[in-house]
Amino acid sequence: PGAVAGTAEPAAGGTAPSAEGENAAALADAIVPDAPAGADPLAAFDLEGLDSVEVTRELMLAGYRAEAVASMRGLKVRTVEDHLAELVRRGDLTAEEATGLPADEVRRIREVAEAVAEEAPGKLRPLFDALGGEVPYAVLKCILAAR
Repeated sequence: PGAVAGTAEPAAGGTAPSAEGENAAALADAIVPDAPAGADPLAAFDLEGLDSVEVTRELMLAGYRAEAVASMRGLKVRTVEDHLAELVRRGDLTAEEATGLPADEVRRIREVAEAVAEEAPGKLRPLFDALGGEVPYAVLKCILAAR
C-alpha cells in the first residue's frame, strides 16, 4: 500500500482535465487497468456515504500513494497526510499501512520516540532530530498516532 509524502484544484465544473488530473487518470489506469482512458479514477470505488477521511482510507488500501490520493481528490498532500494520522488514531489503518514502512522500522521509530518523549513530551522536532532528519514529520505523526 501507499505511503505518506501538488495540490490539484478542480476545474470549473469539476470535470475539465488538468495536468494533475491527467496524472491521476494515468495512475488510475495503472492500478485499475480496465478503467477507460480519461475515466474518473474515483468512479471505480463505492464511496457513497463515506466522510473525507474514509475516502482516503479506501484509496490508500487500494494501493494509491498519498500524492495520488491528493491529486485525484483535489486536496493538498498535507490534508491526506492528516487523514492518514487520523485513520491510525481511529484504528482504521496500522502505522505500517499508513506509512508503507515495515514493522521493524515502525518499531525502531517508536523506541526512539519513547526515549525522546521523556525529555520532550508531545514534541515532534526532537524526535525528527533524533532520527537524523531522515523520517518525514507526516510519517512521525502516523506512528505516534498509534500510541
